[in-house]
Amino acid sequence: MRSRLGPVVERWESRDTGHWLHGDLHLANAMSRESLESGRVCLIDLAEVRAGHWVEDAVYLERQLWARPQRLKGRSPVKAIAAARRRRSLPVDDDYPMLATIRRALLAATAPRFLRSEGDPRYLDACLDRLTQALDQLK
Repeated sequence: MRSRLGPVVERWESRDTGHWLHGDLHLANAMSRESLESGRVCLIDLAEVRAGHWVEDAVYLERQLWARPQRLKGRSPVKAIAAARRRRSLPVDDDYPMLATIRRALLAATAPRFLRSEGDPRYLDACLDRLTQALDQLK
């Protein structure tokens, strides 16, 4: 198993971390003077800002809704943020989907650590599904 994970860990550790990320990106940290669907959004609560890769924020946001995928209405935060970055001429790695898959696996695998705060069975089932999907994609 370790030999199979080596290239995955190596790819994750080699990601470009020379960008700022929010670190706690979820809908409660987004404010708009209009509706979130149509208005410009301002991020608040910048206590977790740090250097990293944008995929970390994108998957963190997605993760908030793993147990309620219907709230995403078929949209992908990862793809939406990649598209927004491209529109603003910000860098988007060609292999960002692979980085997102790695990040999903990493976050899903930590679910047992957070049983007290995130121990809802629906969320744990969703994490297991995400981890299984990610591991299948990373073969």
